[in-house]
Amino acid sequence: MAQNSNNSLAALPQCSVTCMANALAHNSTCSPSNTTCLCTDALFQNAMAACTTASCTVKESLTTLNLTNTLCNVPVRDRTDQIRRIAIVGIVLAAVPATMRFIQHYRRGLLFTGDDLQLNVRQAILITVTVMSFLLAHEGLGRDIWTIPFHNITMVLLYMWVMELLYVFYLQLIKLAFLFFYMRLFQSGRIISVIYVAIAVIVLTSVIFTFCSAFQCDPVNFYWNEWDGEHRGQCLDTNAIIWANAGINIVFDLFVILLPVWKIHQMNMSKRNKFQAGLMFLVGILITTISIVRLQSLVVYGRSQNPTYDLVGIVFYSMLEGEIAVFCVCMPQMRRLILDLFAILDLRKNKETSNTTPSTSQFHTSQLTRS
Repeated sequence: MAQNSNNSLAALPQCSVTCMANALAHNSTCSPSNTTCLCTDALFQNAMAACTTASCTVKESLTTLNLTNTLCNVPVRDRTDQIRRIAIVGIVLAAVPATMRFIQHYRRGLLFTGDDLQLNVRQAILITVTVMSFLLAHEGLGRDIWTIPFHNITMVLLYMWVMELLYVFYLQLIKLAFLFFYMRLFQSGRIISVIYVAIAVIVLTSVIFTFCSAFQCDPVNFYWNEWDGEHRGQCLDTNAIIWANAGINIVFDLFVILLPVWKIHQMNMSKRNKFQAGLMFLVGILITTISIVRLQSLVVYGRSQNPTYDLVGIVFYSMLEGEIAVFCVCMPQMRRLILDLFAILDLRKNKETSNTTPSTSQFHTSQLTRS
């Protein structure tokens, strides 16, 4: 223990050694060799933290924090498995309905519809985000920033920049998919004009927010290099962009979900079909609820000095939102395919029954022959 303590202290940056000497002299009654006392002395720890923040570079401060936490046996936090699990579950949750939708279109002979193009684009984005989630976990997302190599911090922030762009684009594609579905459902009336206006507004805001997210820093790479304090550049208010996008996204979610409700109520539909439509809209409400819950993660991130750990909530809820959204969009095709599968199974069962059960005429003939 003493040897490990000496090794850790020897590895401290010079600025931290000076801070430790000052803190020991003015803010602690512990012996310099009594690590147990120093690790539990809140006054000493606070003085050290304030001094290293003011006197050391970012990298020196992180190195100091990592060494002192190791020396004090502070538990290592690790949420990387949470990222991997949501990625695995998410790709399955999204791939199954998408595959069922593709099969349904194939059986109807509609391989190259606009819906298929949208589906392929959404799936390509979802697969990209899933792969990047594994890369983020590998680089250290889910661990405290002082426990991972400096290069990994940069890579985590770079991947997050890319995922932010994909998130904005992906959710707008989902909303457009809903609106195109409404156009096929209603086909005429004033609601079609409303849908066209909604499509135009969503496309416009998508372009604006994608552009703002991509070029929020000058130079662009300052977004993922700013953390170390060694690069020059400037950024817009990142939190303002994220919050504005999240707020408008929730408003659009509610609009798209509630838009057809009054029209469906007026349509001459069976109670069963209305129930199925209502189920789809309930899933849409769930998506909006996740968007609202995600806001809590944005609050944490806005105050964070530990982004590689605090970003986990944003990634988790963003992926969950996108995965359930694609499931919701595919629900009509899933319903048709399931009904078709049941019809095929019933047809085969009826054929097997007719082949194994003798007819009435055959029965009487056999009886007469035996008599």
